[in-house]
Amino acid sequence: MPFAEIRIDSSEVAEKLQKIQDELEGQKKYAALYQIMKKTAGTVRRIVRQTVPPKYHVSAGRAAGAVGAPQISPERTVIPVKDVRGKIGQDYSYTVSVTGSRGKTVSHTPGYVARHGLSGKGGRKRYKIQANIVKAGPSTLPDSGRRIHFFAKGHVMVRKGGSRQLGTAVGIASSQMPPNRSEPETAKKIGEQLAKYAQHEFDYRLSKA
Repeated sequence: MPFAEIRIDSSEVAEKLQKIQDELEGQKKYAALYQIMKKTAGTVRRIVRQTVPPKYHVSAGRAAGAVGAPQISPERTVIPVKDVRGKIGQDYSYTVSVTGSRGKTVSHTPGYVARHGLSGKGGRKRYKIQANIVKAGPSTLPDSGRRIHFFAKGHVMVRKGGSRQLGTAVGIASSQMPPNRSEPETAKKIGEQLAKYAQHEFDYRLSKA
């Protein structure tokens, strides 16, 4: 199962965090740091709902559902993001362009392919499958090399390398989205929440110290 960890640079709030550690003792220090990390981590699912769908063809619910429970320790906080790869034709839509021997290219929808297939007269045909994964534009699936994509019984299939074994074609997992095209905005928003809660604990705890 593909996974990623969202890691946030805390250098901008390092001074406040260090002062909390220097001026508070024992459990008070750890309580303050824990609250900062817990509250910040609690916003990640909401942030991912906002930052991933504008970049990828994925629902906000699926994107947020990949965010796991935070693992908080005195040294660091890790927020695991795990999900399976989305299937082409189920999680990601696609289109097919068919070029016949006379050079004419026709695009078909998955519904047409399911009803009529891709066979026909006119000699050997070449097929180009494009999946809708990223919002920037369709992704052309490779039809040669180590991962050969093609149609079998109305489904997009893949054959790996020289193997005869077929599998369902897949795109990327939603867990791979926050650290890629959505990374700048995701990191920015989480960093803002970290700064917000660090300031709150800094003001609250040190005013009582």
